[in-house]
Amino acid sequence: MFKFNTMEHMPKYLQLGFGALFDTISEMGCITSNAPEEDITPILQSGHEKYIPTLEDYLDNAWRSVSGVVILTHGYLLINEEINKDVIDTLEKYHDLMKWSSMVFRLYNDLATYSNEMQRGKNVNVISCYMHESGACEEVARVYLKTLIDQAWRKLIKVHLACSRELANPFIDMAINLARISCCTYQYVDGHGAPDARAKDRVLSVIIEPIAIGEY
Repeated sequence: MFKFNTMEHMPKYLQLGFGALFDTISEMGCITSNAPEEDITPILQSGHEKYIPTLEDYLDNAWRSVSGVVILTHGYLLINEEINKDVIDTLEKYHDLMKWSSMVFRLYNDLATYSNEMQRGKNVNVISCYMHESGACEEVARVYLKTLIDQAWRKLIKVHLACSRELANPFIDMAINLARISCCTYQYVDGHGAPDARAKDRVLSVIIEPIAIGEY
C-alpha cells in the first residue's frame, strides 16, 4: 500500500524507477530475513532524513534528477524516424551536451525555488548544501550559485560548438534551447511552480496573443 500511495503523487517518469527500486529493496529484505522478527525491510526502506550531502555529491546527482535528460532523450528519439540500437547508442556521444544543459536547468531551478522549498521542509538544494559546507549566509550562497550557472553555460557552449562541427542535428539546438527556457522560466521567480504576472504574460505572448506584424 505504501508503494502505491507514494507513486500516486509522483510524475510518470519517476514511477517506473521508484517501483523497481522499491521491489528490489523488498526482495532483498525477504532474502536476508530468516524470521518475521528479523525483517530488515523497514531499515532498508528508511531514508536519510534531513541529510545534507556535500556540494560535489549534490551536483553530481542533481543534473540527473532534473527532467532535462528525460526531455532531451525523448526529443532525440522523436526526431529519428527509426529507433534502433544504433540510434540509441549514438546518444552516448551527446552525454556532455545533455549533462551541461541539464545542469543549467537544475541550477536555475534551485536559485528560484530555494525559499519556497525551505518553507515546505525540503532541505537539499545547491544553496543549502553550499551554506552547510562553507558556513556562508544565503546571500553569499546565491552569488556563488550564479558563478556555477556561468560556468555551466560556458561548458555547455563549448560542447555545443564541438558537436556542431561534427554534424547538423536539431538535437544539438534542442539542448541549448532547454537551457534558454530554463533561464526564462526561473529568471525572476519560480515561473513553473509559482508563476507571477510576468511569467503568465510571457506564456500568453507566446501561445495566446498574436504577434503584431507591421505593414511595410
